[in-house]
Amino acid sequence: MRKGFGTRALHAGKDKGERGHNTPICPSASWEIRTEKELKAGLSGKLPIYHRYGGNPTISYVERKISDLEGGAETRLLASGMAAVNMVVHGAMKSGDHAIFIGPMYGGTYDTIQRLRRREGYNFTLLAATDPDLPQKVYSAIFERTALIWGEITTNPTLATWDVPGIKEVLDRRFLELKQQRPVSVAQEAAIAKWRKPILGVDPSFTGPYNFRAFEHGADVIGNSDTKYRGGHGAFVLGSVTVSEQLLEENPDFWREANQWAVEVGPVPDPQPARLLGWFLEDIHVRAPVHNRNANIVARFFECHPAVLSVSYPGLRKDKNDLQYDIARKLLVTPNGDNGYGGMVTFRLEGGLDAVKRFLFAPRNSGSVIVHKASLGYTKTICESPVLLSQHSMLPADKELFGITDDLIRLSVGLEDIEDILADLKYRLKRSQR
Repeated sequence: MRKGFGTRALHAGKDKGERGHNTPICPSASWEIRTEKELKAGLSGKLPIYHRYGGNPTISYVERKISDLEGGAETRLLASGMAAVNMVVHGAMKSGDHAIFIGPMYGGTYDTIQRLRRREGYNFTLLAATDPDLPQKVYSAIFERTALIWGEITTNPTLATWDVPGIKEVLDRRFLELKQQRPVSVAQEAAIAKWRKPILGVDPSFTGPYNFRAFEHGADVIGNSDTKYRGGHGAFVLGSVTVSEQLLEENPDFWREANQWAVEVGPVPDPQPARLLGWFLEDIHVRAPVHNRNANIVARFFECHPAVLSVSYPGLRKDKNDLQYDIARKLLVTPNGDNGYGGMVTFRLEGGLDAVKRFLFAPRNSGSVIVHKASLGYTKTICESPVLLSQHSMLPADKELFGITDDLIRLSVGLEDIEDILADLKYRLKRSQR
């Protein structure tokens, strides 16, 4: 019988021969190679011989734990979430290929696809997760060179939730239609035979594995910023890529190419922060429900505040035809069967960017608990302005497409007592309206 999520968070990944209470840190750059068999295993990353190739025992322990919690086949731990995004893109695509990115997305991801478009000949289509015609637009955008469909659950910063299983169905149907078209030449027939189904990738950094398990909904690969909710304490920068068993079987070239990119480029994690990630994952099932509960209360507080123009939270139903809410209710489910809408809330503030700055830079007082800084998913509550920080480099047309406005504030709701969070919010909101 499969153990519960909390039990697996505590125990999964540990080597059967390890007798210590905690898996030790292995700070070694290289290992002795005693046989030719060990050499071959080391070059494939299955046995540690050189840190960049993989196989460090501390890191392997964390990779096994992540694979278990996500329900994946294999995981590669990396030095950052951006390394994870790049590993997926370079594993799935080659020059001239096409990808569909469902947005909005983190500014670093956006900058990456702009650079790849300019310098490496990759082609990208950007679609909005909130578009009610998203499935049809994805269908229409897929063609023979489409290699990847990618999106965040939920999106940064607008917290939109898109229908992963619905997009998977569209992808499968469109690919089958393309494969069944009648070739007009021998060359086209040979080309059709080589086509691979586009890979469906998901970035669940905003939800974590407690609230959303991408593989259960049809995703092929996960690219995650482990700095966020998996780590949860703001103590390091790490990322990872986890692949499904089905993708390994159907398209082994992807995982081979992705890992080759990681070995060549070298975004290698240090074993000490990796060990911290292993520790912090042990209490994710304790942290996540508090994030969920506090964020839900904050979102409902914003709904009633006169300085707030609008609030976005996956667990808020705006009307009976709220498609976003219906999708979130279907996908964002905890291991206990309850809905887990996450710890992120965004809201639009009366008074525009000037009011946003007054909110962010409000002088600290004895009741202050909220901090203005980059990143999210930590134990402490964090606020930021997407147009000033996380999406500052996004083109104006794309900000408009994704609904990223000057008056928007992103709030990562922490684990403080909810009364203290609300008190600081009231103070900052009052300052913003002066």
